[in-house]
Amino acid sequence: MPKCIFHELTGWQCPGCGSQRMLHALLHGELREAWHHNALLLMLLPLLIPMVWLEINRERYPKAYMRVHSLPVVLTAVAVILLWWLLRNL
Repeated sequence: MPKCIFHELTGWQCPGCGSQRMLHALLHGELREAWHHNALLLMLLPLLIPMVWLEINRERYPKAYMRVHSLPVVLTAVAVILLWWLLRNL
């Protein structure tokens, strides 16, 4: 599998490091191994289905679409990703 350039240059894991290995393990039914590779992405996968549905139906449900794409939601997502990045490298 390809190596992360950020990890190769700095030695730190980026927030996405292990995502490819996580998906591979998940597709082979190895949930524990998937969790080990990238727990944040594994926890966020169930949110992907409603987000894709909302993206497809954004004209039908504009209020819900705008709520999901609001500044507080975006800032919360960025904060969670930055916290994950920090915690996994300590």
